[in-house]
Amino acid sequence: MSNNKKIKDGSVKTFGFRSGKSYKMIPAILYYLFAASVVVMSVIGELTHYKFEAQDYILFVFKYVFITVLLFSPLIFLSDYNYVYKLPLFGRKEKTKSLIGMIVVFMICYFMWNIQIYATSDTYKKSVEKYTKQIEREAKERAKKMEKQTEKTTSKKGQTVYSHYDSDGNRVEEVINDNKGTKTVIVYDKKDNKVKSKKVVEYKETKKTDKKKTATPKDETKKKSSEAKKEENTKSSGDEKQATTTKKDSDFNDDKGWSKEN
Repeated sequence: MSNNKKIKDGSVKTFGFRSGKSYKMIPAILYYLFAASVVVMSVIGELTHYKFEAQDYILFVFKYVFITVLLFSPLIFLSDYNYVYKLPLFGRKEKTKSLIGMIVVFMICYFMWNIQIYATSDTYKKSVEKYTKQIEREAKERAKKMEKQTEKTTSKKGQTVYSHYDSDGNRVEEVINDNKGTKTVIVYDKKDNKVKSKKVVEYKETKKTDKKKTATPKDETKKKSSEAKKEENTKSSGDEKQATTTKKDSDFNDDKGWSKEN
């Protein structure tokens, strides 16, 4: 029985919908929508921002034919339509051969895509380069604006003021420390830059102290006296040991003399 006869008339033949199971159909729908949106948005983007000469329009169509084939290759080559069974590598519906066929399709489409890039005119290439630099510049500006900017100043009264600005440069908040344990938080309205709310908070400043304490004159005097006492104790203990040794030697000599007399 041929492969064509295995497919019943009226059955769904599109890849991802053949089994009728939702866990296969939902990813297939999402992928096909994604592929279609990529093609449409890319075409609109290039026609809007790039400059074309006559040859570029031909290469443009040529390029998007292969991009469409590449993105929709599962639909084109893995479905159960009659023409698929006449294609090499895909006709017998073997997984290994189908995988090899998909790799070959990818390589061909990628190769033809790159040929189109090198064959375009200088006008097209310059417009692509210009638009790319513009996108990079705009991205850097957006990233810079998104950063929360904080400015630190000191008022005439000696207060430390932290001013916070949003991405558009508007002052949104101000924190004032009077260095005496009180912090004032002022919130501004973005539209008219007027005070929206004001809140006073008490806080305790914690000063970090060094672990190493500086030596005071009293500490030095105590240290010297303790060192002197240690020296005296060492000296006295040494004298005692010497006296004990001398006494033992004298006793030994007395015993020796007494033994000689006897």
